[in-house]
Amino acid sequence: MFRDPCIKNSFAGNTCISKRVFCTSSPAKQNHIPVPNFLIKFLLSSVLAIACCLQSAAGVFDTLQKVAKADRIKYAEDIYTKKLRTADSAYAIAQINELITLSNKINDHSLECAGWSLLADHYARIRGSNATSDSLHAKAIDLSKKYHLPLMEGICNYKMGRYFYSFKRYPPAFEYLLKANDIFDDIGYTNVPLASNFLYYLGSIYYETGDLDRAANFYQQSLNLPTTETWQVIQANYTLGVIALKKKDYPLALAFMQKVFGIVAASKDSIWTGICSGSIGDIYFTTQNYTKAIPYLQTGYRLNVKHREWKNAIANLTDLIKIYLARNNETIAKQLIDAEAILIKHDNSFKSLSNYYEVLALYYEKTGNTDDALTYWKKQQEALDSIKQLTDETLYGNIQQKVETEKHISDLKNIEARTQMALLKRNLFIIILFLLMIVSLLVYNRMRVKRKAEKELFLKQEALLTSEKLRAEAERLRAEDDLQNATALLKKYTDNIRQKNKLIEQFHNEIEKFRAALPEQQESQKLDNFEKLIQSTILTDADWDDFRNLFEKVHKGFFFNLKQNFPNITVTDTRLLSLIKLQLSNREMANMLGISIYAIKKAKQRLKKKINIEKELEDMLISM
Repeated sequence: MFRDPCIKNSFAGNTCISKRVFCTSSPAKQNHIPVPNFLIKFLLSSVLAIACCLQSAAGVFDTLQKVAKADRIKYAEDIYTKKLRTADSAYAIAQINELITLSNKINDHSLECAGWSLLADHYARIRGSNATSDSLHAKAIDLSKKYHLPLMEGICNYKMGRYFYSFKRYPPAFEYLLKANDIFDDIGYTNVPLASNFLYYLGSIYYETGDLDRAANFYQQSLNLPTTETWQVIQANYTLGVIALKKKDYPLALAFMQKVFGIVAASKDSIWTGICSGSIGDIYFTTQNYTKAIPYLQTGYRLNVKHREWKNAIANLTDLIKIYLARNNETIAKQLIDAEAILIKHDNSFKSLSNYYEVLALYYEKTGNTDDALTYWKKQQEALDSIKQLTDETLYGNIQQKVETEKHISDLKNIEARTQMALLKRNLFIIILFLLMIVSLLVYNRMRVKRKAEKELFLKQEALLTSEKLRAEAERLRAEDDLQNATALLKKYTDNIRQKNKLIEQFHNEIEKFRAALPEQQESQKLDNFEKLIQSTILTDADWDDFRNLFEKVHKGFFFNLKQNFPNITVTDTRLLSLIKLQLSNREMANMLGISIYAIKKAKQRLKKKINIEKELEDMLISM
């Protein structure tokens, strides 16, 4: 069981963790003579009137004149908090009005805005949410705009947003808080005195409305800025831990809880020590690290009972009971169940009842009493159903708040957009008239300059066009020369191949004659070797590279197109197709590649089947 952060707001912007102080003794009864009520009232009113007269003789804010301008607002708010917040309302309002008069006297506009905010705060304290506070907060914002004080404008928006939020007026609360956020973001949070507090508060609002990601973002930003408020550091880290738990990120949750535990232990805050101990113990319990969980849960239970945090104490006790039942120690578990039965008398919320019924059901299951176990399982389910209903209602309320807030902000944006459009139209009309006056004076000169520029541009373009035509013509002639040279070289290369083929055929004929004339096997083998030597040197790899480069110059893109159309062909297939492209005969190709005519024919058939075409390879290559 984790305690959700409880934000105790004050209208002046001061937030604190309130410690509960309980009176454990009653005053002793004494004998006394009764005093008439009218006499008591008369004496009290007289004392109050005298006190007010004494106080009004010297204004509480008079000392501000001796304070540095940068420190006046903080000093004034401290005076208000200590001397006026709980004072008689008429006296407090009179003193705040004196502060506003003083700020005008010393020409401190920021202090004047702060004074109106304090007055709005005090009316909210005595009247709750009211039209006077609304108008006073709005006046502080308007004055900050009038005096061009962006920092003060952000602060006044922030205070108005907090005021609306305190009375659950969520749409306007978000409106003014988001305005403050935009202003502070432009100024830079490092230049905002209460930036950490503002970001913490904005995170708290998002947390309470269920937007955990935004809440975590603002909490983390608040912790990254300096602050003197220990309570804020504790609450922010604790809430970040709760958010991590809701996302089941137990290591991160444990890190935040341990950080809070270190802070509250150092300050000897036993209330928060109890809360954190129970939370850390519950994390260890959830991750089944029972050995570490027990001491934290015991400490949490003891301190939560001490400070009457009954819900947290019941949650801690529930975890302890489950641990001892898991360890088969029913005796201690039963003792703790009896202790929890006493605590239930102090807190019988559905969550606490659900915990109590669950441990009872588990205990009776463990001890073999299935009937009682079933009874308490049913009771626990009823409690869980009630919790779910309450949760659903809360979620529905949060959704309604978000919808109303988003609609309100959207309406404001539409109004602002329409206002901006009207201003834009008006300004645009003025600008157009002004420009028409200027254009009417400059139009003749502009046209003359334009004609001159157009003439110069025409001459330049004409010269450039002539130059580009000459360059293109030179490029074309050079390309044609290159193509003619390459074609001539390829033709010469092909003719050489044909001549070489003729020589090879002559060599073959001579070899056949020699083979027929030589009867001995040894001489025949020498001639075979000689024939192989001739065939192997017909087209080497180096010759092929030279041939390929020359071929590509004449038939550009031939090899690329082959690979694109027939990606599965090999290098040998490519060589054969290029020779076919040159329209060489089968014999010429056979001699050139050093293979037989039969092999060439078979290679053609295989290749035709491989690339899956019906027409002849020669026709296919001509069409490419």
